[in-house]
Amino acid sequence: MHIPDLSEWTYNTHGNDGYQYRSVGWLGGAVTHPGDTDPTIVATLRFLWNVNQLPDDYRGLHTCEICGENHDKGEFFVEDQAVRFVLPNMVLHYIEAHHYRLPDVVEAAVRRRSQERHGSPHDSPPPDGRGGNLWRRFVRLMRSR
Repeated sequence: MHIPDLSEWTYNTHGNDGYQYRSVGWLGGAVTHPGDTDPTIVATLRFLWNVNQLPDDYRGLHTCEICGENHDKGEFFVEDQAVRFVLPNMVLHYIEAHHYRLPDVVEAAVRRRSQERHGSPHDSPPPDGRGGNLWRRFVRLMRSR
């Protein structure tokens, strides 16, 4: 399913919680914004994929419309102040296998999240206390690069 990047239309309905929701990475059958993605962005997206999943009334598996090889479901978000960029869980496949590049504004938001998570002390979980084990794995991954 294709939804233009940064569109206000999203696949699922999101509550009236004070955030503006924008769709990102819903490619359909073509990569509309090709390019290389910094490995730090990919690693941070993997972390956010684990801790920022959005509720999903099971709508079935989605198959990559570009290659037909990968199957996934659901969506997660990248938060940047009052905006939540909503990405399909397939976005990591799109980035790694098809060289999709996030819009600059979303890359900048992911980079800010990465910088927040790299602040001292490095071995502490995020201040909200979520994802402590994931956080430690993320720190180990980043240190190994």
